[in-house]
Amino acid sequence: MIIKFMLNNMKKNLDADPSDRLSDVLRNDFGLLSVNSSCNTGRCGGCTVLKDNIPVPACMVRMFSVRNSNILTYEYISTTKEFETITKVLKAMGCNFCDFCKHGKMVSIYSLVLSSAQLTEKDVYEALSGNICNCTDFQSMCIGVRLALNAIKRGKRNERK
Repeated sequence: MIIKFMLNNMKKNLDADPSDRLSDVLRNDFGLLSVNSSCNTGRCGGCTVLKDNIPVPACMVRMFSVRNSNILTYEYISTTKEFETITKVLKAMGCNFCDFCKHGKMVSIYSLVLSSAQLTEKDVYEALSGNICNCTDFQSMCIGVRLALNAIKRGKRNERK
């Protein structure tokens, strides 16, 4: 079945089995190795991608549901100015994610920051609850995410001036 969708803002037409997992297709057909398939149950967060700007575990998404969607991966978001800001702020807060969770957490954080006007600790906790890794302390991560949001908002205000 030919499935038309956007991958990292580029049009794709892929002949795929509609029941294939998105995580497998991204890794095997497109070489996007940031999509880690560890649990294949949607619990670990290692395969998180954005599907129409919503974080989803790619191991739980079947290709038939990707039709006409826009899928963004860590490879794409890591090229954005917002990602650069988020990374700098989190690093300054001492948040050093391990290789198991880095990609999934950063995709979730990116989505959260870009879709929010303000954030509470509960917002951050809920957004990252789909990632089971505890390689960095939550308090520093929460403060860093909130500071990153403020820095991005300031940057956008300055761009408009």
